[in-house]
Amino acid sequence: DPDKIKKDKEVTVTVTDKNNRESDETKKIVKENPKTPTPTKPEAPKVDDITEGDDKVVVEKLEDDVTKITIVTPDGEEVIVEKDPIDNKWKTDGKEVPEKDGKLEVPVDPDKIKKDKEVTVTVTDKNNRESDETKKIVKEKPNYSNNKPLWNGNFVYNKIYIHKLEIHKPYILGYPNGDFKPDNNITRAEVAMIFARLLGNSIDFERTKTIYSDVSKNHWASGAIKYLTDKGILEGRPDGTFAPQDSITRAEYATIIARMKKIEGGKLTFPDIEDHWAKKYIEACSDKQYILGYPNGTFKPDNAINRAEAVAMTNRMLNRKGDLTFIKGHLKKEMTFKDVIDTHWAYDHIYEASLTHEFVRNKDQSEAWIRILEKGAVAK
Repeated sequence: DPDKIKKDKEVTVTVTDKNNRESDETKKIVKENPKTPTPTKPEAPKVDDITEGDDKVVVEKLEDDVTKITIVTPDGEEVIVEKDPIDNKWKTDGKEVPEKDGKLEVPVDPDKIKKDKEVTVTVTDKNNRESDETKKIVKEKPNYSNNKPLWNGNFVYNKIYIHKLEIHKPYILGYPNGDFKPDNNITRAEVAMIFARLLGNSIDFERTKTIYSDVSKNHWASGAIKYLTDKGILEGRPDGTFAPQDSITRAEYATIIARMKKIEGGKLTFPDIEDHWAKKYIEACSDKQYILGYPNGTFKPDNAINRAEAVAMTNRMLNRKGDLTFIKGHLKKEMTFKDVIDTHWAYDHIYEASLTHEFVRNKDQSEAWIRILEKGAVAK
């Protein structure tokens, strides 16, 4: 039995012949096996800094054999997180613990996270070996005297919250005469360019040959059309054409969004889409509140969508929310569209989609713009 062969203990061996005469003992002291690593406890967990009033403790990626995390709040309450052996998910009180960027965000009672008090975190492996404690002293939350964002490298401090600075780039452009033409219908080619910019993270796409008989290699949107066709997001007509100059319908636009987000079906519906070919895509987008109907409750799926409606729908899908107050107060004349006044219903949506801007997320997920960097180039 290998479990009974212990290091530094004695094993004796004797032999007996057929006349029952026994030999002297051979004694052996059990040596350490160099191939058998000495069992070690798991490393102490790495834990992000904790600030007064935090509602979570963030624990960095753990070793594979760790099965439990124990967090002790300043008042001595234990929060236990265990790895479910069936689905390998981390859970506390039966609820899955959120994971972001390889870190676990363990929920805690914010009222118990007090300034200058200690939070301890340990982990336990599958052999029930416990790590050393990681101790974190709760920091005081920042308390600035105003709401004005202050630059600090890649982060912006705004009262008690620390926000990551983000950037949005334009995905729709204006026209050479300075107009946006919000009420113009948007063509299939223009839509191809919009979604290619979003997925390909580029303003322009190299012109190229496509499978469509009416989109030549020299067509200004040929690269974008091919890019989205290859991804299964755009389709042509049954006759092998793409009809790049045709206006796109509300149903077609919803279908592109649903395919891009890989969603189908939903509970929210409209009375005028019951037998429509795009019903499952329209319902999916409606469920996510990417699209809205009309005041009379209809969706009008076969109506052409105009440029203002298109950017509003796209912004909702992307969770892009223009900072109306900032735009009105900081937009320079050379950056404005002549035909988009600040009372237009889609004013913030249009500039959200057409301006490069830096911003931080507010707690309600709205955007607080920091500065406008540039206006997008004009449409080709």
